[in-house]
Amino acid sequence: MNDHEPDMELNRMLRQSYSPVPELVSSRVDETLLSLKKRNRLPRKAAVGVTAAVASLALLVGSSFVSPTIAGALTNTPLIGSVFEMVGDAGLQLSGQKGLATKLNQAAEDKGIRMTVTDVLYDGIRLAIGYTIEAEHFVTPSNAEMLINGEPVETLLGGGGSSEVGNNQYTGYLDYEADGTLPDQFELTLKLKGIQHYSNDTGWQTTKGSWNFRLPVSKLTEGITVRSFDETPPSATSGETTLSVKKVTMTPAITAINVELAEKSTVVERGFFVYDDKGQQLQYSGYRGDSDYSKELDLYKTEYRIHFSPIEALPEFLVIKPYKLDTSGKTLVKNQTAFDPELLPIALTQGGTGTVTITEAELLPDKTVLHFKVEGLDPFNQANSFWLEDGNGELLTKLGAPKLADRSTYSFTQEYAPLQLEDSSGKSMYLAGWKLPAPAIWDELAVKIPVK
Repeated sequence: MNDHEPDMELNRMLRQSYSPVPELVSSRVDETLLSLKKRNRLPRKAAVGVTAAVASLALLVGSSFVSPTIAGALTNTPLIGSVFEMVGDAGLQLSGQKGLATKLNQAAEDKGIRMTVTDVLYDGIRLAIGYTIEAEHFVTPSNAEMLINGEPVETLLGGGGSSEVGNNQYTGYLDYEADGTLPDQFELTLKLKGIQHYSNDTGWQTTKGSWNFRLPVSKLTEGITVRSFDETPPSATSGETTLSVKKVTMTPAITAINVELAEKSTVVERGFFVYDDKGQQLQYSGYRGDSDYSKELDLYKTEYRIHFSPIEALPEFLVIKPYKLDTSGKTLVKNQTAFDPELLPIALTQGGTGTVTITEAELLPDKTVLHFKVEGLDPFNQANSFWLEDGNGELLTKLGAPKLADRSTYSFTQEYAPLQLEDSSGKSMYLAGWKLPAPAIWDELAVKIPVK
């Protein structure tokens, strides 16, 4: 098998984490799986469901499907109080940098596995719990049960991510959608009945045990803006499809938009782009959707709660646009070009979606930092869809996710392990990535959302 073909077992496990998985998200999973070496069959993400007395039919899909890989260069990095900055999405990273999360240091140990809850963040929309685990193999919590002030939670759904940060050390976060269903202050009891671990030899296995935590949680009260549109929601219609905006919530950790999509068919899976009043795109971080069919109207109505990165300065308005990305029956094609840090800038074409250009490379003793700009229709996905590899096709380890440096120009930085310009066989390094299909943006359904 070619080293860059998808690891089908990993594919199967990731898809089982969220079921059903839309084609749009499946394609993003495939893109990332294809960038993993076959010999490094290390799952980066597993969903954590909440034990519930009442089953929920809602779907939660997030960009945290694939968490960043943090390698040995971070072995000596202090973990306590910095989990969100290391492995979180843009909202969690910003919240960690601003010190908005409640810092905790509660530990529980069973079956030789020690887990420490380091941070908790709750803004009324999302409830995020940062943790570290000491174990011999890649691990992620499973079989979670949650109590709010001693009462079981019925429909709180979520996911998260886990990454290696050093020898036998792993860090990650559990991320749940609350959407105003929880009190402003409460005691969260988190009961974990299992820890999943993975190795190349045995695959997935679960160690059953008991890891229990009682965590004080307080809702953020500053920097929160809510706009509801109950009577005359902003909307747009194209043919027999109508998109209506019901609510916008902006917090220091997230921008959440509630919309309703009414259409004749739900066959086509869609995503959403959101732009601020300057035309700059926000980073997507997940959605939850509930769909019903109206026999009387002969329409499918889907309620989406879509999450994006926070905006520090409150805009006059936002614009939301649906899009579709048809990847069925298509094979991703890799593109690559020689990488020489002395010959910058270097541009890599990413197919119909656009181009990434490396503008600067810092070759440091403990890491390599690439500075780059993205041009295209889906800049945040594009920023995650390229890598460095040597002449043997070995991928250089990424140290975390890309960090946004300037949203107005879609400028990012990406850290890697220390770079050797020539491998043992004398072959050079290459900048490589997938040629991504261009998303078909439905401009006729663009909706302008007043915020101020």
